[in-house]
Amino acid sequence: MAERFDTEDRDWPMRPWIMAAVGAVGGLVVHLLTDRYGYSNPMPVWKQAATAFTVIAVVSFLLTVELRRWSWSIAFAVGLGAVIALVGWFTAQYNRVPEIFEFPFFSGILAVLGAAPLFQTIRDEGAWRFPYARLHRHAWTDAVIGAASLLFTGVTFLMAWLIASLFDVIGIDAIKELLKEEWFSLDVGGLGVGR
Repeated sequence: MAERFDTEDRDWPMRPWIMAAVGAVGGLVVHLLTDRYGYSNPMPVWKQAATAFTVIAVVSFLLTVELRRWSWSIAFAVGLGAVIALVGWFTAQYNRVPEIFEFPFFSGILAVLGAAPLFQTIRDEGAWRFPYARLHRHAWTDAVIGAASLLFTGVTFLMAWLIASLFDVIGIDAIKELLKEEWFSLDVGGLGVGR
């Protein structure tokens, strides 16, 4: 069993299930914001910003939350989501095509990735202190967890399609049809990232 980095850390056996639920709800919110838009019907800028807020807030929360000072993680996630949404909003105002996905937006995403370990260190210390060992641990842990989340999400979709294909062979196509629905796919993706 892995040794706890900090004696104040407590076990949280329900964490994977809670984070999966948060990810699934985030996926559903993204679907509700982006439904009925495509190449011929562009999404309004405010919905693009709201979608960016939802994605960044959910992913930041999933990455940084711990039982200790969990309310700080909520405030951090909402703050980062708001900053990125505003960066996207103002970026879209001066673009020829009103899209938020431009260089300033992607630079903000990079800043979010750098801010998470700093926040986690502050949360653990309870003050504006940055001991190297703790900061280094959070940076590497976040990178590994992010990569593992993407891998797990891919495996989740692979398994879902495998099960759908197996049921389709015996004449039950309900799972296959569900996976073709955008809302269900976003829920499964959010669940995979959160889990």
